[in-house]
Amino acid sequence: VNFVSQIFHMSEEFYTNPEEYCPERWLSNGAYPNDGWRKEPYSFLTFLAGPRNCPGQQLAMTEGRILLALFLKRYNYQIPQGYELKKLQSFSYIPLDPFYIDIQPL
Repeated sequence: VNFVSQIFHMSEEFYTNPEEYCPERWLSNGAYPNDGWRKEPYSFLTFLAGPRNCPGQQLAMTEGRILLALFLKRYNYQIPQGYELKKLQSFSYIPLDPFYIDIQPL
């Protein structure tokens, strides 16, 4: 048995334009302030929820914040002009084309 959480993550029932890449979607004053977990708490299930919630969630989130902060502090990055992300849904999403990022040390 496999639970595919992407079905919820790509549902038009919970998200406006679910196929659109919009990181601001998760900000309270972003492009879609009434989407996802604000509308339905179980619509984003990266670590599941309730009594079966992942016990390592807080550690994973803290490690992710630290790594992101170190990356942003030490490097300047840019996605090449004209790149369009095309993805294949498998167990997780897989980019169909190579994903290149121009990275320069600060």
